[in-house]
Amino acid sequence: MLFDYRKPTSLLKQIAGSVAVLGLLAIGTATPGRAQAPTVSYSPEAGAEARQLIFVNNPERLEIGYTDVYNYTVSGTVFPSVTQGVTFYDLADPNLGQKSVLQMTLAAGKYRDTFEHVWNFSRATVPASAANPIAYGVQIFNPNSYSIRVTLAGRGFRTGFAAGQPYLDLFAEKAQNPLGTRYTVRPGRSLWLMRTDVDYGTRPINSGNFFSGVLDFDVEDGPSVVTHLAYQNLRALTNWSDMGYVPRTNSNSTTPAPESRVYKGLMTYPDQAGGGFNTPAPGSVVTNLRFTVGSGTPSGEMPVQYPRYENRGDGTFVPLSNVTSGTAWFTHNIPSRNSNVVASDMFDINMPGFGTVFALAPTTRINTGISQGNIANWGVTYHDSITVTNNDTRDRTFALTLNNNGGGGSPIAYLDGTGIWKITTLNTVAFSYYPFTVAPGETKTVDGYFVLGCPAVGTLRHAVRLLN
Repeated sequence: MLFDYRKPTSLLKQIAGSVAVLGLLAIGTATPGRAQAPTVSYSPEAGAEARQLIFVNNPERLEIGYTDVYNYTVSGTVFPSVTQGVTFYDLADPNLGQKSVLQMTLAAGKYRDTFEHVWNFSRATVPASAANPIAYGVQIFNPNSYSIRVTLAGRGFRTGFAAGQPYLDLFAEKAQNPLGTRYTVRPGRSLWLMRTDVDYGTRPINSGNFFSGVLDFDVEDGPSVVTHLAYQNLRALTNWSDMGYVPRTNSNSTTPAPESRVYKGLMTYPDQAGGGFNTPAPGSVVTNLRFTVGSGTPSGEMPVQYPRYENRGDGTFVPLSNVTSGTAWFTHNIPSRNSNVVASDMFDINMPGFGTVFALAPTTRINTGISQGNIANWGVTYHDSITVTNNDTRDRTFALTLNNNGGGGSPIAYLDGTGIWKITTLNTVAFSYYPFTVAPGETKTVDGYFVLGCPAVGTLRHAVRLLN
């Protein structure tokens, strides 16, 4: 399924929530028959539209009247669950929990807020209201003694598994209204940035439905509090408390995944030297890679290399002297889970009620028994900037490709070679999302952008393929 719109050239460099991969350039001339391998590395990408990323996925399963009855199992050994026998109510309505999914203080700044959940996955019918549809809302509260200004830049929402579609809706809305809509929020007042029952009334969140959304907003003049709420009757809402980190097991095994594996909060960039600290950063990445081809360069995937992140002995992963060489690079996973990944693209998550969920350091969360870090970098926009010099006497045609390692689909929104945002779902077959041709004697740079929606399988494989 494709949703097309023409994106102004000036906006191509203003992709909020993208992560930049900085590739070290290979120096020299390609030897006949073999292109030189640039080094892939990632770093946050700044810019006029750089936004910090809020990601909300805990609990993924929103339930009411659900009692956690399971222990959890690791490598065949059963461990007692700290939530066994606890009954959960996850909604904001009175008698249904009076809980917010997220409540977090933000400094003034630019943000991208993305979320994914499923309602009543257990298909409970007790209480009876568990079978009713819900709505989902995001609001900004002004805790100050003075007014603040809030600009809603754009948003998108969908039910089901078309998790790239909310980003298409967001980018389309921002293209249609580049200045966004500005509001003044008085002291002690709140502003709804999204209410699915009002803004998307034809898309109710029914029992068993997955749903996801994204919104860009700016806060000026002072701090604010962002709140996520799931509810059935808005008029019944009075007050609520934050549910914090939800670690219920959901099952007596790791499949389906326990809530303790997923997370929510503000994403920050980790210290690559293993110092254990992280810093605020835009939720976006770019890679700059340079290739040179000649008459003897054969068709196929171009060679790359990148440092291998290895455990220094205390569970912290740092780039050591070993190098991974091949014709592709892998992202959207952490080295403690997959030793072949680039790793420098991954973010930490500062989770209210828990602390830091690390990408490169151990993160032990209850009811899992194993270290659980950032498992997919959902919502981060990737920018692959590829420069090719053609020393041949004929045109050479290339394509930027993506695929996953299996286990399900990976829905993405991507910018194609004509400047149009589209969506697709990646699988194990390489998908060409940006074809281009380099004329003889020409050097050309192309910029491919994409973002992985949620729910989705992580560990994505990138490659630059020479087609002729």
